[in-house]
Amino acid sequence: MYELLYQSGLEGWVSLGIQKAASKELFYENIPSKALLWLRNRSRGREEHVFFLQDEEQVFAYDL
Repeated sequence: MYELLYQSGLEGWVSLGIQKAASKELFYENIPSKALLWLRNRSRGREEHVFFLQDEEQVFAYDL
């Protein structure tokens, strides 16, 4: 189970929903443009990183 969130300033992290992964890809709609995103593993694991989308590709903060 994964939850995708985006940073919304004073509102903090806002959820775009929780999905159960059926493959290595998750599909979310209505992602705000230029948003800082956070994909959380809600069932196990701690490998979570913030990222943003550039040309439909993930760019992680540690790559900057």
